[in-house]
Amino acid sequence: MSPIIKTLFAAGLVLSFASCQKVINVDLNDSDSRYIISGEITDAPGPYYVTLSRSKNFDENNDFPMVNGAFAIVKDVTNGTIDTLTEESPGRYRTNTTAGIAGHTYELSMVIGEETFTASTTMPLTAVTIDSLYVRRSDFGTDDYFIVPVFTDPAGRGNNYLLRQYVNGRLIKGSVPRNDEATDGRTVEFPLYYDTEEESGNPVINNGDTVTVALLCIDKPVYEFYRTLEQTTDQNSGTPANPISNIKGGAIGVFNAATIRTRSEIASF
Repeated sequence: MSPIIKTLFAAGLVLSFASCQKVINVDLNDSDSRYIISGEITDAPGPYYVTLSRSKNFDENNDFPMVNGAFAIVKDVTNGTIDTLTEESPGRYRTNTTAGIAGHTYELSMVIGEETFTASTTMPLTAVTIDSLYVRRSDFGTDDYFIVPVFTDPAGRGNNYLLRQYVNGRLIKGSVPRNDEATDGRTVEFPLYYDTEEESGNPVINNGDTVTVALLCIDKPVYEFYRTLEQTTDQNSGTPANPISNIKGGAIGVFNAATIRTRSEIASF
């Protein structure tokens, strides 16, 4: 796994946020330190947060240093409002007036010393509700159980999704990107498999646990980031490469505006 890919995975970008269409291979040995930006706005009540940290080399630990002292703004391009973010803690920047509204486009700008990084994302008009949620045993001959969300894709191609799952409120590592190329207008139902090995740090699902899925509708550039990130963290995907980011200026990461709907159930098996 490359330093950049390792950084993105460990820093939590796979958990929680008009890009170049080329995936660039990276050096598997050392890599220059780069800024990592992760931000998300949803149609749930704010405030919203942008985090800023720095990457490390492959052979260093996963304690990624947060970066303070940046000047950050979020502009709602649709209505013209500008929000200067407050640094709530080192590397964690909070919105003050931004409202997440479906159909609106948001621009992020971060100035760090003499460097400026920008990103743009549009919140889809679509908000898709999870119809039902249950757990079922693995199809691969193990005793593990996994969450199965059921939702209906609206008619008309072009819907992109990101799914996050929780067990007793604990976030499972690895957001799951999906689109509707093969499921346009259909009911979607699939298990959210994840790594249950002890070293992964993920909890297993036991009878009586509260399981939760968050379904986010995202724009295409954000989907491309998570799709290519999923490929690069797949041990069987071949040569690792940078995921496609919507951050401009040389930083890595993603800035996301999404509608979000959640559903929780009690695991029963």
